[in-house]
Amino acid sequence: PEIVSDSDIVYIEGYLLSSDSGFEASLKAQELAKERGAKVAVTLSDVFIVNAFKERVDEIFRNGVDLLFGNEAEAMAYTDRSDVSGACLVIGKVVADFAITLGGEGALVTDGGNVKTVDGFPVEVVDTNGAGDGFAGAFLYGMTNGYSAVESGKLGCYAGSQVVSKFGPRLEQDLSDKVGEILAS
Repeated sequence: PEIVSDSDIVYIEGYLLSSDSGFEASLKAQELAKERGAKVAVTLSDVFIVNAFKERVDEIFRNGVDLLFGNEAEAMAYTDRSDVSGACLVIGKVVADFAITLGGEGALVTDGGNVKTVDGFPVEVVDTNGAGDGFAGAFLYGMTNGYSAVESGKLGCYAGSQVVSKFGPRLEQDLSDKVGEILAS
């Protein structure tokens, strides 16, 4: 509870919904966030999670989510749509803001209720493990440091591109000193 009370945004990892204790912890974190005025962000995590634990995902949404993260396959699986544009229309009725990654194409983010396209950064893809987490972390960094959703999306796309350009799910360097350079590119 102390960590939540000091947080601007509580991030719920979709993989937590796959276990009873993880689901209960997610619900409790969501409840505490709402009580303390923090925003709730959720990531869909994987198409398997969306399909196997749809009732739990829906319950999290019914309880109030401010920001959704997912990739295009997860968004289409959650909404039962065959295209990302249609998925975004459905998601926009469930959650106020979202960021849907499109691989090397970039991302779709909401900015004041409007869907905006954020271009990706071309790199040679080595390993996609961790790309969504890199995107979400950089996006949340941007949002909690006063950047717009589009600017935060650009930071997320850059971080994701750096993750996929090497083997392993983590960035090897701190990007906070490159924010101005990234946004200017």
